[in-house]
Amino acid sequence: AICSESIVSTGKNNLDICVTNLQNQGEKSRRMSFEAQNITPEQATVRSLALQISGQDLQFCILTDKGPIRSARYGLDSNLPLSATVSQLIRDEEVLRLPYKKICLIPVTEKVCLVPAELTTPEGGQAYMQAHGIPVGQDDQIIRTDPVQGIAAYIVLPQPVWQELQALYGQRMQVLHPLQIAARKTHQEPTVEINFAGDWANITVKDVRLQYCEVLPCTEAAELLFYLQQLNKQYDLQDYDLLITGEGIEQIRKILKGYYRKTLVDKELRSSLPKALRNEEINHNNLIYCFDADR
Repeated sequence: AICSESIVSTGKNNLDICVTNLQNQGEKSRRMSFEAQNITPEQATVRSLALQISGQDLQFCILTDKGPIRSARYGLDSNLPLSATVSQLIRDEEVLRLPYKKICLIPVTEKVCLVPAELTTPEGGQAYMQAHGIPVGQDDQIIRTDPVQGIAAYIVLPQPVWQELQALYGQRMQVLHPLQIAARKTHQEPTVEINFAGDWANITVKDVRLQYCEVLPCTEAAELLFYLQQLNKQYDLQDYDLLITGEGIEQIRKILKGYYRKTLVDKELRSSLPKALRNEEINHNNLIYCFDADR
């Protein structure tokens, strides 16, 4: 299949840290990488779909047991409700409606609380949101995610979006936040991982176990350097690997190497991607590791 590409990518302060919000007069912009042939419903039953949704875009990746075979990124019109743009996209794109064996939904949001799984209940999210000062609107739904290494999360989503995805994918769908995906990944050394998704930096600190996690706004290098300075007061970051993952990471890696000598990117992940899928604007880190942290 052949798809037209219509994308504008301009970095703030020439950094290209976080993915640019894509708008094209109400039309969805898209950047796609395809396998040679369309996927049939029969093929979908033995494949997996990872779906990441933010206020700026929807990204997906289709995987077989051998790895990813297709990925795409659609810019969403921020002037419209998220529920409307997601619903329209699902109606327009048959590939999102196929009967996949399993689906992982990755909401990109700062409205999240990580909680030990044994302390969670299906109805317990409201109390945690109130305790952390996270607003929950009348049309919002609090979702309890699947646990990862004993850690679950409560996430706030627009209720219409959640209801549509649940009706479409049902019990085949699990939900994970980017912080959980980072927490489950294996790494030999003490690590600070910064995962860029949308306009957010998902920051985790791990040394044998998860020590710190936070979702912080990040659109400029100065913001990230400030966050790292604050973390350095609590953790000596010179003793940690600084792992940069997600969207638009090459420029920020070059800047950070001037401050932190052990600034890394996941070269193994990039080398494992088919050349057609190597796209800095698609968060293959989250879309692949949500299923298998050791892939």
